[in-house]
Order: sequence, then C-alpha cells, then structure tokens
Amino acid sequence: MSNRPLLSIGIEEEYQLIDPESRQLSPSIDQVLASCNSLANSTHTSSKIKSELHTSMIEACTPICNSISELYDALHSQRTFIKNAAHHTGLDILAASTHPFSNWYDQLVTPSQRYLELKEELQMLAHQTVVYGMHIHIGINDRDDAIHIMNAIQSILPHLLALSTSSPFWMGFDSGLKSYRTHLLEGFVRTGIPNIFHSANEYDTLISTLINTRCISDPSKVWWDLRLHHSYPTLEVRVCDICTSIDDAIALAAFVQVAALYFYKHNPHTLSPFYTPLQCELIKQNKWRAARYGLNTNVVDIETMSEVPFRQSILKWLHNFAEEIDELNLQKSIEPLNDIIMRGTSADRQLFVYKLSGNSFTHVIDDLISQSIVAYKPELDFGKK
Repeated sequence: MSNRPLLSIGIEEEYQLIDPESRQLSPSIDQVLASCNSLANSTHTSSKIKSELHTSMIEACTPICNSISELYDALHSQRTFIKNAAHHTGLDILAASTHPFSNWYDQLVTPSQRYLELKEELQMLAHQTVVYGMHIHIGINDRDDAIHIMNAIQSILPHLLALSTSSPFWMGFDSGLKSYRTHLLEGFVRTGIPNIFHSANEYDTLISTLINTRCISDPSKVWWDLRLHHSYPTLEVRVCDICTSIDDAIALAAFVQVAALYFYKHNPHTLSPFYTPLQCELIKQNKWRAARYGLNTNVVDIETMSEVPFRQSILKWLHNFAEEIDELNLQKSIEPLNDIIMRGTSADRQLFVYKLSGNSFTHVIDDLISQSIVAYKPELDFGKK
C-alpha cells in the first residue's frame, strides 16, 4: 500500500430557494448569486457558490478541510452566508432533498450551455428531476487506493442513505418513500451503485471509452453514487440526501472519513473485485430498503446473508470503525449518528410535523427553514417507530 491518504474532507450541498409567502420554490438563482457577490468576503466568494440544473436551487462547496471540526465551521458559515444572501433578496433557503409540494413542471432549467445540453440529452427527465443532494469528498491521492476504497465502501452506501433521508414528499403527496430523490435520480443513465473495478486504469479506460464513443462529453456526466472525481484527487460519495441538520451532515461526513481509513487499512493487498455478484446485488437491495423505509426496516448483512435491523447494522459498523474513530479523534463528531438512530432523520421529522399540524405543508416548510442552519432541537419527539 502507499502512504496513508491525507483524508482531507469537503462537502457540496444544494439548497432550495423559497418564497416566504407562498412557501413555493422560487426561480431566483440570479438574484441570490448577485446578493452573494455583493456580500462576498475572503471566506465566501462566487467561486464556491453557483447555479445548478434548476433556477430554484443554489449549490455551495466548502473549502478543502483537514479536520471534521474545520468542516463543521465551514459548513455552518456557508449555510449562514447563503441564508443571509437569500434574505437580502426577500427569500429563504432550506436543506431537504425534495420540496414537499412545488410542481416540477413549474421549475425552469438554468439557461447555461451545460444545463441546456443536459436538458437536450435527457429531455423530460432533466426537467422533472428537481432534487437536492449532498456530496462528501474524501482526499485520496493514490488512485489505486481510491479504487480499493471505492469498491469496499459500497457496503455502507445504503446505511449512509438511510441516515440522511430527507425527501418523503413529492408534488403534494406522501410518496411512501423516505428518499423519493433516490427514485427520481434512477431515471438518469449512469446513476446508482457503480461496478466493482480492478484498478484505477480500468476505471479510467471506461471513462475514456464513454467519452470517445460520445456517450458523455466529459467525466462529470458520470453520476454514480460514488466516483473518483474528475478534477480533484478525491473519492466523491453522492448517495446521500441532503441533511437538514448541520450536525447530521457532519456526522455522516465523519462516518465516511473513518470508513475510508478503515477500508484503506484493511486493503487485502490486491485489487481484485471486493464483492461477489451476489453481494453486489444485495447491496442494491439494501439501498432500495433505505430509500423506501429509511431506518425502519431490516437490512441484509452481506457477510452472513441474514437480515438484521438497519439500526443494529449501523451500530455494528461503528463498532468495527472504533479504532479509526479514535485515531481520527472523531468521537464527538460522530456521536449525532446515535441521535439519528434514536429519533430518526429529516424525512421522519417532516412526516411527524405534517401529521402533527393536521397535514399542513406550510408547517413542514417553516420547520425545515428553521432547522436548516442549526442542530435539531429536542422539542419534537419524532423518534423511531
């Protein structure tokens, strides 16, 4: 193995722009970006904040951070800055992976060359996929190490999704899923859990072939649940819904960081496939269960081929990662995972608020807005069922 990866870390997030009167999505990215530019300082610049596929969303990237505590400060500062910029234009922001009731056909595609080309390729799929995600980047300089970790970390992708679900509603309906975003994204080509790769060269050959055969114009149009980033020496984990609570987002980032270290240290000194086809299929089944039920279901343990409660499986992984948690001094940062296990995710909270308020989406939106800059307060008991 090469020297241990630095395991630097960063987060990309996509936020909803909200009209505070109607609580609908607001197609106001140009105004909010202008506000961001007017408020820009040495910490927050326009290079880190940009438009995305639809004009009712804004994307922001934290700087590269060398620790989880540094990441927490960066993410809190980022969300606060964008909230203030939105307020200057009379808008709110919130962090959730779907809007509870806005219609996708009212949303506008951002008129940039990249997104217009995407709309031309994907047609209605691009127009209707109004979803908001969170991508976690882990710095791994050696690409063969990154491929090994990418192969191995697939087993916890369903767990990351189950811990992050925040999209139970769609166009005014309870979708019956905890992550409806996951369903919507699966309409895109080159999404979902990727294949197992033998080496970085095999990975790069696939990407080059896709480009040479005009399947894609550039590597950024591979949208798997995790991938080697095309511009940075990072492994990018893309499976998560965006967390409403900052503490939840940071805990998930810490989970990914310790998992990367664990799987680096447990490299079997070969780049042969990490899982059998049977195990790969079971990981996909676990992802479906995570999207459908969140934490409130069983998951298939791919080592024992038996069902265990999702919460128990997460605790097992945390036990496995104990040495790495201590090595990276992440006991405090990862502690909110236990809170999520006990009280549920943003999706659980949204469903609870909806029922508690007599099926009021207004209350759901207002609660999401109020919780998107802070850690969850204990005033609502929306715990496991």
